[in-house]
Amino acid sequence: MQRKLKEEGGKYQNIACSLAIYYISSGNYPLKDISWMLGYNELSAFTRAFNRWTGSTPVHYQSL
Repeated sequence: MQRKLKEEGGKYQNIACSLAIYYISSGNYPLKDISWMLGYNELSAFTRAFNRWTGSTPVHYQSL
């Protein structure tokens, strides 16, 4: 998948970040489920990645 994205000029992290923001904003999914849907086995790993992408934790972003 990453090779195909590279060919198309995209990056997985950009897509994952957009999806994470969409799922969090919808309010329909618990963070643990969002983490799993994006391929993270641990919520803590997703939280660190989300923080790198956005400068904010998923919980903080959820409260906005």
